[in-house]
Amino acid sequence: MGVHWIPIHGRPADEEYMKALRPGSIKIVDPSRDRCERCLSYLDPNGLLVLRDHPLSEQKSDMARDPVGTGKRHADDWIAKLTTGKLAGLPKDKLLVCGINEPHVHNAESEAIVVAYSRALIERCASASVRVLVGNLSVGWPRNTDTATQKNTPPVWDSFLPLEQPMIDSGSVWGQHEYWFSDPDDSWYTAQNGEKWGWYSHRINTFPMAVPVIIGECGYNLKVKEDQWVAMGRPSEGWLGRISAGTYAEQLWRYADKLHPNVHSIQPFTTDSNNDWWFFDTPGAHAEILARKHAHTWTNEWPVKTTGVTTSDKNLLIVPKYVGCVSGYYGSLYNGSSGLYAHEGVDLPMKVGTLIVAGYHGVVAWS
Repeated sequence: MGVHWIPIHGRPADEEYMKALRPGSIKIVDPSRDRCERCLSYLDPNGLLVLRDHPLSEQKSDMARDPVGTGKRHADDWIAKLTTGKLAGLPKDKLLVCGINEPHVHNAESEAIVVAYSRALIERCASASVRVLVGNLSVGWPRNTDTATQKNTPPVWDSFLPLEQPMIDSGSVWGQHEYWFSDPDDSWYTAQNGEKWGWYSHRINTFPMAVPVIIGECGYNLKVKEDQWVAMGRPSEGWLGRISAGTYAEQLWRYADKLHPNVHSIQPFTTDSNNDWWFFDTPGAHAEILARKHAHTWTNEWPVKTTGVTTSDKNLLIVPKYVGCVSGYYGSLYNGSSGLYAHEGVDLPMKVGTLIVAGYHGVVAWS
């Protein structure tokens, strides 16, 4: 369990809650040095402090116009803050910085922009040992609606797979936002066909990359059911005034416990807030959250290795292990005893003795 903190009022009770919780992660919006130092002391020993510069994170038009240049500029901004600026001296191994917040990723073209931006941000930050919370996708994305039928479909992660190795190399973490109404398990199924993949909460369970994940925002949110929200006169969206503190705390812990093992922590939205977000404010549930606090068991190998397979491309080449090169391409011409012939497969060189297993479940079509 983590904390999403918008320190508007600076309520002492919120920091007492963090001390008692020992969060897995804390996100601070527009962080100051003194708040960062205090939060670092509140964290679990394995905890991470996530930093978001709100004005920088909303520069979506800059990213769309020049994704690589914007990614490098944002990286330089964070490097300056952490080396010579107001946050200099904070332990970089405990920090993650945010780029663009909730980028629009509704088709392959918009995803390509985000990938180019993210790669530039990751690689430039890595040059100064600064790690990134990558993605920070909003509820329902990536690309969970079929444009032709306007029906919900399983998440399409294909475009983001090229970010896996840069994230592994730099120690970066994937960020995702998930909300639900009225229960996290209700959002785990689609009413259209009953498949267990989730559109609001739990869609991170289909995430194919072997990297840590932080759910940077989550919680009860009436707005994810837009039709009901409009029908009810657009009332307050959050949990306050709709469900009890005990129910909300139980939902948060149950949601966290059912997530993919690569999820490092969740950050319920939000602790302390301004008038825009008061109906999500968590302090009314802090006592109930603490009452349900329990230990988290990590897997022996973490992050858990994945196949990197998504379901949108039926012709996707499935590689059983990451390799640095391909030694033989499909269609390459070879000299045989009866003349030239085309190579009928793809060769991936591995060290002798390496265990090779099936890349993914399949059916033998011909033998």
